[in-house]
Amino acid sequence: MKTDDFSLIHKILSIYKKALWTDGVSFEDLASEKLGASEVHIKNIQLVLRNAGLIIGTNGQTIITLAGLEYLESNEQMKNIAGRHKPYSY
Repeated sequence: MKTDDFSLIHKILSIYKKALWTDGVSFEDLASEKLGASEVHIKNIQLVLRNAGLIIGTNGQTIITLAGLEYLESNEQMKNIAGRHKPYSY
């Protein structure tokens, strides 16, 4: 189970983006089996995203920030990865 960092970042940010229209992100949404990465890798990438200001914790849940949405939409590497992966669906 090995997912490169940028692919995992894209998957995680996509999950948090989709969660803006739902009750939030569940543990199943970020399961290592679904994301193709170890739990440690997922937690470390989430820490990187928090430190970069792309996601924040508020009221007991984590949400994507405006910076995270902009990063997801504008980063050329993310666009290339998005073309290689199916969008995350619930």
